[in-house]
Amino acid sequence: MEKVETLEAFYKDRLRQAPEKLKADKMQFNILSAEDCLNASTIKYRRRDFYKVSFLKGHYIVHYGDKSLEVNGTLLAFFNPDIPYTIQMLEHNNLGGYFIFRESYFNDYYRSNIRDLPLFAYGCKPVYILNNSQEKTGK
Repeated sequence: MEKVETLEAFYKDRLRQAPEKLKADKMQFNILSAEDCLNASTIKYRRRDFYKVSFLKGHYIVHYGDKSLEVNGTLLAFFNPDIPYTIQMLEHNNLGGYFIFRESYFNDYYRSNIRDLPLFAYGCKPVYILNNSQEKTGK
């Protein structure tokens, strides 16, 4: 398996540049469109050193840990640095976005430990398929 992808490498690969002062910014948080990630030349199956929450609508295969899940609809995914993952786009008219952040962002901003949240706990299912009602209301 590939080595862990850093946040700096992620920005250089997907956006062709890293934000200024990225290494000095412990509170790094960014919202991006799905196109920024899914249109990259190669998205490797590996762990990252940051957290990612994705909201995607379309046809995908999500590979995480030792599992793969095909989704043709809307999904919400919560990825943490402990689990390798990749999202394979099966159609080109998919929609969505995601946000990425460092562990220190959550822990410092919310004065809590993100690893205590069930959504990011080791061994939890990170991908949730939303029905039409959940997609529209966010519940």
